[in-house]
Amino acid sequence: MERHYGPVHDSIELRSAFGGAAMDKRMASLRDHIQVVRKNWTNDNSYDELVKKVQQFHKPENLTQEVALQLQRLLGGYRDYADVDLQRPIPMPSEQYPALELYCGKEGHDYIFRLMGRALREEEKTDDLMLALTTLLEFVTIDLYNLRLSQFGDPRFNNFQGVVYRGMSVNRRVIAEYRAVLAEPELAKRQFAVPLSLFSASTDEQIMLEFSKQNQGVEDRDTDDVKMHWEIHVHGVEPALLQAYQQRYPDSVVTTICALPVARVSRYGEKEVLLRGSFFHLIDMRSETLEGQDVVRLILLMINANRDHTSEQSSNLNEKARQRKTFSRIVAASKFEACAGIAGRFSEADASGYRRLQLAELEELKEVDDMEFEARLDLSAMRSPEVAVWLGGSLFKSHPTHYAEQRRSWQDALDREDWMKLLEILNRDYDWRQNDWFSVGRLYEDKQSNEGRGMSLLHKLASGTPEIDPNEEAFTAWAELVDKAADPAVWKSIHCHEMNEQTAEDIARSRDDADLQARFKPKFVHNVNHETLMVLQKQLHSTMQEHAGKFVWQRNSWALLPSLILSSSTSTRSGCPRSASCSRCLGLNYGYQCPICTV
Repeated sequence: MERHYGPVHDSIELRSAFGGAAMDKRMASLRDHIQVVRKNWTNDNSYDELVKKVQQFHKPENLTQEVALQLQRLLGGYRDYADVDLQRPIPMPSEQYPALELYCGKEGHDYIFRLMGRALREEEKTDDLMLALTTLLEFVTIDLYNLRLSQFGDPRFNNFQGVVYRGMSVNRRVIAEYRAVLAEPELAKRQFAVPLSLFSASTDEQIMLEFSKQNQGVEDRDTDDVKMHWEIHVHGVEPALLQAYQQRYPDSVVTTICALPVARVSRYGEKEVLLRGSFFHLIDMRSETLEGQDVVRLILLMINANRDHTSEQSSNLNEKARQRKTFSRIVAASKFEACAGIAGRFSEADASGYRRLQLAELEELKEVDDMEFEARLDLSAMRSPEVAVWLGGSLFKSHPTHYAEQRRSWQDALDREDWMKLLEILNRDYDWRQNDWFSVGRLYEDKQSNEGRGMSLLHKLASGTPEIDPNEEAFTAWAELVDKAADPAVWKSIHCHEMNEQTAEDIARSRDDADLQARFKPKFVHNVNHETLMVLQKQLHSTMQEHAGKFVWQRNSWALLPSLILSSSTSTRSGCPRSASCSRCLGLNYGYQCPICTV
């Protein structure tokens, strides 16, 4: 797939097509059409009319069979933000993301990309094109928002922060344009946008480099092209500023869907993070040589925060206009704070300049917006924390199609004790999600077939050394899985329903396997008595059901998180007196937070 290595319609590339006032006019038109789409979304009749217009635009002769089927699925029924109940006549299917699946497929991606190119480059825009494109983008926005909600407890979905990579080949004149941006004397203007952006990056730099190698021998590539690699530092807004904003404007919905992991939706995996609505700040450019090829690396920063939600309409009117301006200052202050920390690696003068810009934005927030806050000023060092995540859905349909298929392959490989296949599936996932696979149970077609949860990989590994020649690859794969399972971040306190509620340690002990028993011994970092755990578990399950909502919650469709696991999780904060119920320790953005964790 070339989603990690290919062209991007950014505001630099588009200068040759239109720029300045023309570009502003085109973007204003896009925003106008988005508002039209959102106003038509809330009423069943107008929604139906909108969808019919979009269906008429996507002419069958212009579509491949795959794209036609995906669009038919997407435009059938209703798709809404999961936290807004519009009382539709047909319930929305939970945990399904047809717009994202359309984008994440090669043919769907190419089709959407062509529409974006037409919308941005054609001299004479047409209302039907703009309406069809903005409707597709709204579908994608809804899927991103709902995917984030469905992964409650995982901070990388709640607020992704980290470094992602993307590569491309560009003409040398485009490189000169980027250098002109970096040479801009006003630091605040060293930025560019990606209009209508939907493009893929990866948390794994090696994936970008592999795609880069694949493009080395392309015969029709312009000899004047240069390889360009983007190193994108993604940060959320300064927590203290966000808290002050939400206290001032509780009705304003702030989302973190500008950067969202989507590998469990994409059939290609590749540790993908989808970037949407991106505004980049260019911090540095440097030339490198990789395997004899000249490469230009851009060091970029983007803030993962926006106000894209169906409730955020008429952003230029009255109270919403004030909210938008305040939020813009918060984003700017956060951006300059993170820029200062990263720029210190390249230019101390730039770092000092960014700190001055940040202080100016903070001063305006206090004086103009009358906000009170105490920022920690360490945003550039922040990354999404490591936490254990409970994968509660027990039905295939309670997960994205691609991930459900992965789970099916996992179950089949586990039944066959195909250690090499298990290791392959494990290694394809994000680094921070690989530990989850050791504990996942079986998925079922329906609630009636949900009988017995089967053995997890952890319990299967504890059942003893397989009768395989130690020189075979299968044995090497088994040994590697055992080593990975011994990681302290893998939950060891889970009981196996098929083995008389035994833990992996219990199973190893029953087989007199001292080595596996020692490796799989739970490490309890929070000693809490059983009665207290049961009280906390009841409170936790009640909170999960309350916040999951009726859109995704079905009785017997979810395996709820046992609080015993939280008491053995090394990912909770040491020193927290209520880590088993503290929302910060659990990686949640609601509920109780103890004093230690709010400092």
